Amino acid sequence: MVLGGGSSQIHLLQRALKAGFYVILADKDPDAPGRRYCSEFVEASTFDIDAVTQAASRTGAERIIAAGSDQPVLTAAAASAANGLPYPLSPETALAVTNKRIMKTIFHKADIPTVRWALADEDGNLTFEPQQQAEKPRPLFESTASPLVVKPVDSQGQRGVLLVDDRKKIKQAASYVLSYSREPVFLVEEYYPSGEVTVSGWVENEKCKIYAVTDRVTIDNPPSLGVCTAHRYPSRFFPEFKEEFETITRQIVSSFGIRSGPIYFQYLIGKEGIKVNEIACRLGGAYEDESLPRVTGIDIIGKLLGETEEAGGDRISRENNTNLHKYFSVPLIFCKPGLIREIHGTGASRKMKGVHSLSILQKPGTQITDMQNSTQRAAYAVISGFTVGEVNRAVDELFDTLRFSDERGNDLLIDSRDSCKLNQDL
Repeated sequence: MVLGGGSSQIHLLQRALKAGFYVILADKDPDAPGRRYCSEFVEASTFDIDAVTQAASRTGAERIIAAGSDQPVLTAAAASAANGLPYPLSPETALAVTNKRIMKTIFHKADIPTVRWALADEDGNLTFEPQQQAEKPRPLFESTASPLVVKPVDSQGQRGVLLVDDRKKIKQAASYVLSYSREPVFLVEEYYPSGEVTVSGWVENEKCKIYAVTDRVTIDNPPSLGVCTAHRYPSRFFPEFKEEFETITRQIVSSFGIRSGPIYFQYLIGKEGIKVNEIACRLGGAYEDESLPRVTGIDIIGKLLGETEEAGGDRISRENNTNLHKYFSVPLIFCKPGLIREIHGTGASRKMKGVHSLSILQKPGTQITDMQNSTQRAAYAVISGFTVGEVNRAVDELFDTLRFSDERGNDLLIDSRDSCKLNQDL
């Protein structure tokens, strides 16, 4: 049983079918894109533990997999435990890595660096976790003029995340933020000007191996912020912070009791160094199942399905595999508000040198609204190459060719090519 039939699960579903599995797809949307790639469809929300538990029992599922989005990890762990099925995480660990209230508490106890934070209720009143009560109020929350980030504790894909320019506006944001949550409280964090990276890897017998450190490029569209427009490999921060990435990643795995399976951690890097933004135990939602094998040679989906193992747990060396690329970019493409009438250039784009794949996520006839979160992606591409120049030329060619036109022929595509290009100094 695969939880979710969105674009981040398509390749998993296809691969599972090709491997001969009987694939049960659970999704609340009967028109989910992945429905065409399953043996059986179950209409159940991937957030609904009871519904998924019952569906797994009813259909005779032998294993439940969540990939590409955060919250279904908890559902998969709980439903697996209830049905006596194997899962890499206990329900307790799954809750800790999907609920930011618990996640931040563990960060605090384990001295894992993160931004200063508090919880707020629906009236905007700030409260602290019990272990913080003895501390003096933090300067961040004494000031009314500090920019703050408010976010749900149990959502995903930047849903409900806002930037407020002072403490007085927390209450105004409360109803919007809580509309994306199942809890009566939400997170309030200091705004930390920073670059962002993702650490992707795998844990086996409680020991972790980092596969890639990637720049996660985001754009702010106030009051929304942090919407990702590209992933770029390798990260420009990797040479300077390599040892810290490894140390902090091991610390997180140990502190959260992560025994096995994929990891996907997001770190912020600014003037105060590395701060952990959030963590997840899943394949990333920026199509890492397509991009990472291009540079590592590791069959990520095969590992998730239990089909393949790396020899000795080691990455395949480039010396032994000349087909591996050194660089990639994953443009996450958005459109300006408007009605998509036609999409042009998809065929030509897919034939471009360096373009491994191009997927269109929004169909003609779709009304595009103001960019607020990842659900509004119009398309994505995976581009890789042996040199920075190869990747950047393909990025330029893609944005020069692809068009999303409205009723008047205007191009709605947001030209975010600069955020997709690799640094020439890499």
